[in-house]
Parts: sequence; structure tokens; C-alpha cells
Amino acid sequence: MDKDPYEVTEAEWVAWFRQGYDVDPRALDTLKKRIKAAVVFDMSAQDADSRIGKMLDGLAAAIRRDRQEWVIKEESPAIVKIITDAIKPESLHRAVTEQMVLTRNKPLKKDVYRFVRWLREYVIGHRRIVGYERYEASGEAGSAQDEPRRYSRTLYSPDSVDTASTSDSDDAPGTTWADVSERLSEVQV
Repeated sequence: MDKDPYEVTEAEWVAWFRQGYDVDPRALDTLKKRIKAAVVFDMSAQDADSRIGKMLDGLAAAIRRDRQEWVIKEESPAIVKIITDAIKPESLHRAVTEQMVLTRNKPLKKDVYRFVRWLREYVIGHRRIVGYERYEASGEAGSAQDEPRRYSRTLYSPDSVDTASTSDSDDAPGTTWADVSERLSEVQV
């Protein structure tokens, strides 16, 4: 305001103070782009909880950079969408997207904190289920029980064990990488 404070009307003061609460759409788009760039699932981390933790660290750093903590509460649906879009691997991304469509999970879209808590639990369960699905996709019924026995028979059959050697080391003389590779291919069959 370029006026003397005593010349400003109450309506002008109210309008001027409310400008502080209005968010410039360009600034919000810039902030969303910065958050989108910071929210990355690090696939090098083995533990799903660690992946989510690193993702949240990136999110927090992007938000704190310009002191924009308000965006967590005010723009929760947008933040949840950014996190959902960043989820890796693709099977988990698809599963989370399908779960978010369900009516019982609608409140998760409105609260980032609830969504992250739910995501941590869901990722652990999804990893277990996907592991079983991948195993069953091999096409053999009941192979989950047969596989350990078949593995042990192949490794410890009389033909594959060198009975002349008395050492317990894996570096038996005459064993080559080709032999090891051949044994592994027999186990995988």
C-alpha cells in the first residue's frame, strides 16, 4: 500500500491482510513440481519401510526448503496423488492405485499422515502376497512343497557329491564355474 496508514480504510486493510492467505497458483504449481521431483522411491533399499522413509525425507526437505509446511494439511489430496504416482515397482503401484479406488480407502486421500501409515502396512502385506503369486505363476500345482525336497535331492545326490574329498570347503579341486552353473540349472528345472 502506498498510502499513509491513517488514510487506509478498514476494507482495504482486510483485503491487504487476506492476500497473505491467498496462494498464487503459479507458486503452488512450482511447489508441486518440486515435491514431485523430491518424492522418489529408492529401489536400492531392500526394506519397503526404508523406501518409504527415504521418500518421506525427500518430501520433507522439499517442503521445508521454502517453509511451506502448510501444504501437507491444505493440499493433502495433491500430495497423496504425487506419492501414489511415485510408487515403484509397477506391481505395487497398480495395487495401491486399485486400493485407493475402493470406498473404504477414500479417507486416505484426504490425509497424508493416514495414507503413509496405511501405505507402510500395505507394502509389507503386498510383498508377501506378490512373492506367493510369483511362485504360483510357475504353473506347477503344489510346487511350494515339492521345491525344497527337489532342491536338496539335486544338490546331495550321490552323483553330485565328491565322496573322495574329505574337506568341507566349497573350493573342491576340479570344480569349475561351469560345474556350478550346470548344477544351478538342474536345480532350477
